Amino acid sequence: MTLINLVLIILLVASALSDTLQGKIYNKVTYPAVVVGVLLNLFYGGGVGVKSSLLGLGVGFTPFFILCLMGLMHGGDVKLLSAIGAIKGYPFILHAIFLSFLVAGFLALAKMIWKEQFIVTMRRIFATVLSIVVPGRVVEEYQGEETVPFGLAAFLGTLWALGMVDFNLTFGF
Repeated sequence: MTLINLVLIILLVASALSDTLQGKIYNKVTYPAVVVGVLLNLFYGGGVGVKSSLLGLGVGFTPFFILCLMGLMHGGDVKLLSAIGAIKGYPFILHAIFLSFLVAGFLALAKMIWKEQFIVTMRRIFATVLSIVVPGRVVEEYQGEETVPFGLAAFLGTLWALGMVDFNLTFGF
């Protein structure tokens, strides 16, 4: 296992635990991870490594910062994706993002089924889409906030990406 992968795994474990147990991903974990990621990539890859690291940081930050401004993501989630990008660089961050969001979707679906909210949620989604298609249709505001800890989804998705990209474990895909 490389030092870069070890740093990544420490970041993922710390973020998954804090997000699952406390509902937060802490700056004191993500900020140092960004700096260490860029420095490790400079040490191991020189200019090419830094370029990959900074590009990964940008890809992990920019689109999700916009989602954060829209209220669709939390700041800690954005900083976690940025740190993953800084540590593993580009194009790895693309795999990690895709698989993390895929895992988040499965976790959300499992939570809806577990809490017996699947049908209610599907009705709410249908009503919202219908209100977009049929002008003037009013949709009730949803007051509850059921969430899935993205730190956990990023942990699982990024480990999945690590297995596929670094260790060539395709799991039949």
